[in-house]
Amino acid sequence: MAKRAEHRTTALDAARRSAQVPPDASQPAPSVSTEHRKHVQTVRVAFRSFERQYVLPDSRLMERGRADLWRVRSNRQIYTIEQNAHPVVNGPALVFSALITDMHYFNNRSGCARPLYRNAAGTLPNVTPGLLTLLAGRLGIPVVAEDLLAYIAAIASHPEYTARFQEDLEVPGARIPLTADPCLWVRAVTIGRRVLWLHTYGERYADETTGRPYGRVLLPRDRPRCVTEIPDDAEAMPEKLAYDPVTQDLCVGSGRISPIPRAVREYEVSGMNVLDKWFGYRRRNPAGKRRLELDHVAARCWLPSWTTELLELLNVLGLLVREEPAQADLLNEVCAGPLITVTDLTTACILPVPTEATKALKATSDAGDALFDL
Repeated sequence: MAKRAEHRTTALDAARRSAQVPPDASQPAPSVSTEHRKHVQTVRVAFRSFERQYVLPDSRLMERGRADLWRVRSNRQIYTIEQNAHPVVNGPALVFSALITDMHYFNNRSGCARPLYRNAAGTLPNVTPGLLTLLAGRLGIPVVAEDLLAYIAAIASHPEYTARFQEDLEVPGARIPLTADPCLWVRAVTIGRRVLWLHTYGERYADETTGRPYGRVLLPRDRPRCVTEIPDDAEAMPEKLAYDPVTQDLCVGSGRISPIPRAVREYEVSGMNVLDKWFGYRRRNPAGKRRLELDHVAARCWLPSWTTELLELLNVLGLLVREEPAQADLLNEVCAGPLITVTDLTTACILPVPTEATKALKATSDAGDALFDL
């Protein structure tokens, strides 16, 4: 995604075929150093797990713009992100986002993002050909791509999955046990829809009738509140987080938010503490390397909008922690019950995937005839 430091592929004096993401060759762009615009539109992106920031959607400012992912970006799209370079050590084995993701989104290390759909319209599922049909036949119920993703989220997006398959996860990549029990499938899909709603801050899988309002994720009770306001003057700019497990107070500088259960304060994605990482980019001396003058430009005081974002994050994590026991029970029952095996998939010619369907989509292709492999 966007980089503040000049990179070999984003030289500020270099003209590019296009500033758009994805690029449009019909709209050539000058070099960044010669362009002057008063009004620049920003786009919200997924920066780290459960962390949302803003970038300028300009290919000239991006180290790796990943035009193919931008091309399928829409208000229907949802991305699945996993660790593809290192073993997952704790927390969820998969995370999800409604926003296009930074390459280090998973846990500040290189990860792999796969969209649910192969087009922006959301009409071409990014699923191995024949898999949905096989699942529907074995389970005796209709199965669509959205249900498959919900099932995957219920099974793999919690600490028990990572702990149970720790040895297998030494080789990066989540493996999903597929139940052949229709009752367990339906239960998993129900749980998974809620998990995906939470991971996307209520922007996907919303359903008012089942308690998942669009864009409004709140704990039903014992909701975190700002008991003592976080000061917004430069002298009181927070430098660190402090937590009291007895009172369940989270202190942000001289401000205080409560109650915060210990499991929320300690929520991690493969060794990356989510709250610490979120706060690290907003403290007095923000996290990150300082190589160029621009790297030292940072907020001088705490923004009120950050308090709102922090409360939103705490509600999301609080609800995810409450889902974990049900996910753990589900995983145990799935693993103990009948499964659809690799042999079943191979026999049905689902595996291996046909060669023509394994090619990654390119930014210049709108045919939607291939699966993403990113």
